[in-house]
Amino acid sequence: MRRKALAGAVRATLVTMAVTTLVACGSDSDDKPGTDQPGEWDAIGNSVGPVSGFGSVYVNGVRFDTDGVVTSDDGIDREEQLEKGMVLRVNGSWTETGQGEAYEIFYDDLLRGPLTTASWDSEQRTGELKVLGQTVLVDAQTVFKGASVEELEATPEAFQVRISGWYQQEGNFRASFVGAAQLEAIFDEYQDVELEGKISNLDQLAETFNINDQPVSYDLAQFDDDLDETELSNGMLIEVEGTLKENGVFVAKEIERQGDYLAGEEGDDLELSGPVMGEYDAANRRFMLNGFTVQVSDATEFEDGAQEELLTNGVRVSVEGQVSGGVLLAEEIELKMVDAEVEGVIVGIDLSTNTIDVGGVTALISSGSLLENDEDDSQDRLKIDELAVGDLVEISGFQRESDGVGYLEVFKLERESADDDDDQEPFELQGRVTDVTETAITVLSVELLAGDVDISDIETGQKVEAEYVPTEGGQYKLLEVEAIASTED
Repeated sequence: MRRKALAGAVRATLVTMAVTTLVACGSDSDDKPGTDQPGEWDAIGNSVGPVSGFGSVYVNGVRFDTDGVVTSDDGIDREEQLEKGMVLRVNGSWTETGQGEAYEIFYDDLLRGPLTTASWDSEQRTGELKVLGQTVLVDAQTVFKGASVEELEATPEAFQVRISGWYQQEGNFRASFVGAAQLEAIFDEYQDVELEGKISNLDQLAETFNINDQPVSYDLAQFDDDLDETELSNGMLIEVEGTLKENGVFVAKEIERQGDYLAGEEGDDLELSGPVMGEYDAANRRFMLNGFTVQVSDATEFEDGAQEELLTNGVRVSVEGQVSGGVLLAEEIELKMVDAEVEGVIVGIDLSTNTIDVGGVTALISSGSLLENDEDDSQDRLKIDELAVGDLVEISGFQRESDGVGYLEVFKLERESADDDDDQEPFELQGRVTDVTETAITVLSVELLAGDVDISDIETGQKVEAEYVPTEGGQYKLLEVEAIASTED
C-alpha cells in the first residue's frame, strides 16, 4: 500500500466529526419547544430516523438525553425496549455538535405479523420478505434482531417479525429494523398484527378491504377520532391493528389515518432520514421522504456526495430543514447509501480523529455509527476506546472523499470473535475504484498492487470486491479482484 497521511482538510473533517461523536448528552438550557429563546440549541422540533445507539438515544447523529419513556401503541414504553435500527420520532432540541435533549420519543411498528417467505442475495446484499401479503425490502443497512436474514431465508414459516422502516410510494416497504421471534408465541386462534398501506377492493356492505394481498375485515373495528368509517375509500393510506385468524383473514380492531406519527408543526425544525419515495419532481424541485414533501432550492446545501440528480426512488438521504406550509424546506441534504465494506483486523487506532485503520482503509466512527459485538444481544453501545489493534471487524459504510483522499464513514461495525490466526487472513474490501495504473488499483485511498492478478478490465469508477494482504515493505498486494454491479435500490 502507498500509505497516505490524511490531508489537512480531511483531518479537519475527521476531527470535527469526532467531536460530534464524543460530545456529552444533555445541556444546561431548560428551553422547551414553544419558547421564544432558543438558548444553546441550534434546532427545536422533530428528528425522525433509525436508532444508532443507546446510553441516551442516538438518532440522526444526535445523542438525545432522555427520561427513558417512550410513547407507543406497540407494547414499547421504555427506552430499554428499543432496538438499534428502529425508526423513532424524537421531539426535542439539539445542537450542530450532536448534543440533544428529548422531550418526547415516539415509536410505531410499520408491520407486525408472521413471515411467509424470505430471500437474500449475499453478493448484492439485498433481499425481500413477505409479511401479511406485503413486500418488505431489506439491504445492508437493515438491522436484524433475533435471527439473521440467512436464518429467515432458510425457515421463514418458523418466524413472526416486527418491522420498522418506511412505507414506499409504490406500495411496498423498506425495512430499517427486522425483529424476529419464533412462532411459538402465537395465540391458540389468532395473533396480534399490524399493517399500513393503501385500501383496495373496498366493500362497504361486507365491511372488508385489501391492503395489497392481505384481506381485512373491519366490522368490529374502532376508528380514530379524525376518521369516520364512511370516509374509507380505495387508495386511502391507513394503519390497521388487529388479529390474524387461522384462515388468514386480518380482523381489524383499530383503524386510523397513516401519517400522524410524523406530524410536524409550522415553523418546526425537522430532520428526516430514509429512502426517497418515488421519482424526483425536477420541474418543482420536490420529492417525498417519510410522507413529507421536501422542497429543494438554490439555498439547499448538498453534502457527502448528494446531488439533485441523485434524488431517485429508494436512495437513502438525510434532510435538515424547517416546516413551512406543510412542506419541509430543505436546508441540507446528505447521501446515506451504504456503498463500501472492509473486513479484517484493526492495524491502527487514532482516538484524536475517532478513526481506525483496517487494511489501510481509514474508517471514521461517527455518532450515527452502529457498533456491535458479534452475537451480543445487549443494548450497550460499543465505543471506539473499547476496540484494540488486532480485533477482527467487519465494517459497512459510506465511501467519502475530501481533497482527493478517500475514507470510509462507518454505518455498522461488528467486532467478531477472532481466532489466533486471524491476523494472517487476507483483508476483504468492496468499494469504488478511484485510480488505475498498469500495476495497481486504488480504492478508498488504498493502493493495491496487482502482482500476478489481471487488472486490465478494471476501470476508474467501477465498484470492485478485492482480497489483499500486506507486504514486507508496508504495501498491500492483490490476491484477487472482481468488478461487481453497483446496487441502486
